Amino acid sequence: MLKSVIRTIIATAALAVSPISGIAGEAWDDISPLMFDEDREVTIANAETVTLRTPYRATDDRRVLMGASVALPDGQLIDKVYLVIDDNPMPVSAVFEMQRPTGDFTFDMTMRLNGPSGIHLVVETTDGQLLVSEGFTKTSGLGACAAPPVNDPAIALKTLGQMKLALAPANPVNAQTRLVSLANGTKAGPQPVKATVAFSHPSHSGLQMNQITLLYLPARFIETVKFATDDAPMFTMTGSISISEDPALSVVLPAGSGTLSVDMVDTDGAAFHQLFSLGQG
Repeated sequence: MLKSVIRTIIATAALAVSPISGIAGEAWDDISPLMFDEDREVTIANAETVTLRTPYRATDDRRVLMGASVALPDGQLIDKVYLVIDDNPMPVSAVFEMQRPTGDFTFDMTMRLNGPSGIHLVVETTDGQLLVSEGFTKTSGLGACAAPPVNDPAIALKTLGQMKLALAPANPVNAQTRLVSLANGTKAGPQPVKATVAFSHPSHSGLQMNQITLLYLPARFIETVKFATDDAPMFTMTGSISISEDPALSVVLPAGSGTLSVDMVDTDGAAFHQLFSLGQG
């Protein structure tokens, strides 16, 4: 399954040879048929079902926070979630493949933008529906996919694969409710938590030039990331060169989760594993 996703990412990368149009939807009309069979209908999602989060204008094209929240009606389940940055060299920028049945999924991730671009978030349900939410983000003109790395490549390799976890309430209102319950001497039930994992990885796009040797740095980026809570797999994310240098990925974990297991593999085959205790459950 993941191999077919990777083939889709590579196939859509060929669209990068065309000039950036800056018109939302123009590139998408070419990308969509490559991702899905032409006889499959892609439906505009209700805003209450699929919410895409992307800024109107990026302040730093090298690190743009994008995300989405999906809440399907009862009886529907998520199969995959696709984040597409239409005018990036690899438009299919991140694909989340669910490993357990769920109708809800929330994520945020730091990406890079090569220029002004339409953004599409596609949810594929287990019954074959394709729901899309779209937006557009302006940029500063940095051309981040070819911009020199922030960190020295040799130094970056010394911390390659390190991961750090930060936790926050998934819903601040629920956190306030828990405090009120404690003050009243009652115990609130477990609440979902937002977990942000920061990865140390240079995420070389293959389009960046070493400023000393003037040679292009070989492409090396995060190929897959797997999340599991309490040994139960949540999802596998397939990445691309659109993921930022030293990226951060935030997801909402199920209520009561006790541990978070994260596995990362990059395109050079380097594999890393980290088990975090969440202090709950």
